[in-house]
Amino acid sequence: MKKIITTISVIGVISGWLFAQDLTFTPESLNFGNVTITQDSSLQVVIGNSGDEVINVTDITTNYEVLSVNLTNFPVYPGASMPIMVTYAPTPEQGEGVVDGLLILTTDENTSTTYDYTVIGNAVANPVITIEEDALQFDIFVGEDTLNTQTITITNSGYGTATINFAVTPPAPLLVSPENGADLEEYPTLQWGEISSAIAYNVQLATDIEFANLIIDETSTSTLHLTSDLSDGTYYWRVKAQNDAGWGEYSEVWSFGYINPWQCGEDNFVDAEGNAYETVQIGDQCWLAENLKVTHYRNGDPIPTGYSNSEWSNLDDTETGAYAVYNDQESNADTYGYLYNWYAVDDSRNIAPEGWHIP
Repeated sequence: MKKIITTISVIGVISGWLFAQDLTFTPESLNFGNVTITQDSSLQVVIGNSGDEVINVTDITTNYEVLSVNLTNFPVYPGASMPIMVTYAPTPEQGEGVVDGLLILTTDENTSTTYDYTVIGNAVANPVITIEEDALQFDIFVGEDTLNTQTITITNSGYGTATINFAVTPPAPLLVSPENGADLEEYPTLQWGEISSAIAYNVQLATDIEFANLIIDETSTSTLHLTSDLSDGTYYWRVKAQNDAGWGEYSEVWSFGYINPWQCGEDNFVDAEGNAYETVQIGDQCWLAENLKVTHYRNGDPIPTGYSNSEWSNLDDTETGAYAVYNDQESNADTYGYLYNWYAVDDSRNIAPEGWHIP
C-alpha cells in the first residue's frame, strides 16, 4: 500500500485501486498567533465529509503536548460536518517560541487512513511585576548628615524578563517668602527654594486651606510668582516641582493676610498718566469724585483728539473714538476733565484705569 499525506487530502492505492480521502477542514489550518505562557487559547476547526459514506474518526493525536482537542472519537456523516475545539496552552517547560504543530487524525477508511492538520502558535513570556511597598517614608531633618536605608521587594511572577528603571520624583519645595502668617499691605511675591532636578513648578494660591477656591493655579520654570488684584483677606499657598520622573508632592501650606492700605474716600487715586482724583465711597462701591482726564486707552494707545466741530460730527461715519476739552481750552480739563465720545467709552481697550470701569 502507498500513502501520500497532505494537509487536506490523501490519495492512496490499495490492491491496485485508486481511492480519495473525503474529510475536509475549515479553515485549512489554525494560527493561534501569540499566546502567553500559562494561559491558553482555543480555536474551532470544522471537519466535513465530502464523500458518500460515514467516516469514523477513531483517534486524534498531536506532536506537541501543549496542543489538545475536545473530541478524539466521532463519526462524520456524508454531507455533514463536525466542529471540534483545538486548545493551545504553552507551558514554562516548553518556553518561548513558535510551535509548528500537527493534529493527526486516524479514521476507519481503508485500513486506518490518517490526516495531518497544521496548527501554528507562538508562546510568549510576559513579566508580572508586583512591588510589596506602596511608598517609602524617609524622615531626614535639615542640617543632618544621615544615611537612611529602606528595602523595596520587587517580585516577577511571570515568565518574561522585565527591566526596572528607577526614577525619583522631586521633593516638596521649601517655601521662602512671604513668611508663614505674615500680614501684608502690598501684593506679595511668592518665592520658594530651587530644586536642582526640577524642570517646572506648579504654584497654587487659594482663599481656603483646602484649595477649593483657587486664585492662582499656574505652572512655570521660575521660583518666583508675582501676585496682583488681591482683595482684603487671608490666602493660602503651596508649590510642587516636576522633573523627568513626574510631579512630586506639594510643599507644606503657608498663609498670609492682605489688607489694602488705600482707603476709598480718604485717599486719592492716581492713574497711569499721573492724574490724581478724589474718591468717594457710595455703599459698597468706590467712585471717582472727578471727571476722567486720561488721554490714552488702558493698553497705552493714544485716544485721538484735536478735531473741529464738523470733524467731530463726522466721527460717527468711521466710529472713531476721540476726546476733546470743553470750549477748546486745555485749562478747563483741570475743572471738567475731558469729554469723550461714545466710541471711546465703548472701545474694548478701555478708557477706565486698571481696576476701574465705566458704569
